[in-house]
Amino acid sequence: MMTQRPDPQAVATGLFDAWNNPARDARHSALSQVVSDRLVYLDPHQEDRSLGQAAYLALSDQFHEVMAGYTLELGPVDGHHNIIRFGSVLRDTNGAVFSKGQFFAVLDDQGRISLMAAFGA
Repeated sequence: MMTQRPDPQAVATGLFDAWNNPARDARHSALSQVVSDRLVYLDPHQEDRSLGQAAYLALSDQFHEVMAGYTLELGPVDGHHNIIRFGSVLRDTNGAVFSKGQFFAVLDDQGRISLMAAFGA
């Protein structure tokens, strides 16, 4: 059981800061602090769900290969209990909005994301 509720803003900021890091090893290290080893990730752009931290790290690698220079910008964040939601804006290399979305996440007892569902274009 979580002794103290994690700050939703801190969790979401940690996730986005890690995701936007172009250096693979640093990104993996930072993401492993934010997402659970047993993460389940659901995304409308993926047919199957990603299972586990390793699969999510591989997804981050694929993103940086295919969309080099694109960045995720964190939108509004809120949460209650062990659930958080946060908006996102994906910007292209010129800073133009490529897409907008929203995420819902469940935190485990260590305050790491154990389930995350993405919504958006």
